[in-house]
Amino acid sequence: MKQDGSLNNLTEKDGQKLGTDAYGWNMSFDYEGSSYNGAMIIVSVDGGILTLFMISNNQTFENYRDAFNAVYQSLKYSPRNTNTSQAAPSPRPAPSTEQSEPAKTTFSPTDTSDATIESISTYGDYLTMTQKIIDEYLVNYENAFRGTYLESSLSEQRSEYAAAFDEQKKLYGNMTKQKLSITKSSLVDYLKTYRDTLNDYINSMKALVQ
Repeated sequence: MKQDGSLNNLTEKDGQKLGTDAYGWNMSFDYEGSSYNGAMIIVSVDGGILTLFMISNNQTFENYRDAFNAVYQSLKYSPRNTNTSQAAPSPRPAPSTEQSEPAKTTFSPTDTSDATIESISTYGDYLTMTQKIIDEYLVNYENAFRGTYLESSLSEQRSEYAAAFDEQKKLYGNMTKQKLSITKSSLVDYLKTYRDTLNDYINSMKALVQ
C-alpha cells in the first residue's frame, strides 16, 4: 500500500499499554481517496510479534469495536520468555483490551461538563454519565416548557429516552467494571455530542413556543 503511493496521512494516537505484553493504538489513514479508521493491537508473544488490527471506511469502525475487542480477548498465547534458563510458560488468555479491575471510587457525576465527562474510566461510568445527561435533559425540558403545549409530551420524552438508555445497557451492561482504554476517546466525544444535541434541541424548541 505504501509502495504504490496511495496511502497518506497515516496517524497512530491514544497509544496505551493494555497489559504486560500488549499495546494498542487508534489509527487512521487515507487510501485511494477514501478515509479509513480503526485500531491496532501488538502483542509480544513467545517467538515473535502478534499484530491484530481492524480498519473500516466511512467512519463505521465504532459499529465493530466491541467485536474487535471480543476477538482480541479470545486469543490465547504463550508470552515471550525473557529468561532462557526457564521453559516458556504455558498458554494463558491474552490481557483484555479493557482491564477488569473495578473502579476505586463510585462515579457519581453532579454535572455534565466536559471535565466530568472526560473523567469516566469504566463502561459503568459511561452508562452513569449517559443517564446523567438524559436526566438533566428531561429536567431542563420540563422547566423550559412547563405551561406550554409541549409540556404534554414530557411523558413521551421520558419513555423515549428510557428506551434509548436500555439499548446502551444491552451493549455495555455486562462490562460495567471494565476500564476504558482505546475506546475512551470515542465514547467521551459521543457523550459530549449527545449532551450538546439535546441542549440544542431544547433551545430550538424554545424559539417555537415564544
